[in-house]
Amino acid sequence: VKAVNGTCTDEKAVTVTVNPVPVFSIASIPAQCAGTAVDLSTKVSGLTPSNAVLTYFRDTTAAAISATVNTTGTYYVR
Repeated sequence: VKAVNGTCTDEKAVTVTVNPVPVFSIASIPAQCAGTAVDLSTKVSGLTPSNAVLTYFRDTTAAAISATVNTTGTYYVR
């Protein structure tokens, strides 16, 4: 990184770490009875890297939600 102020400059080395994109699969979820909770995290398999953190959403623009849901709908995992 180089900073310039008029004729004065300073440079510093920066280390950048690029993490791999997580890969995972989600099992299909059969229809549930009303009021039955489903833990979406138990439907995820093959997570690589294994220490990746998954976040659950009700829609792509909403705040993160709990992995346990009991409402019909489409859910997203990121």
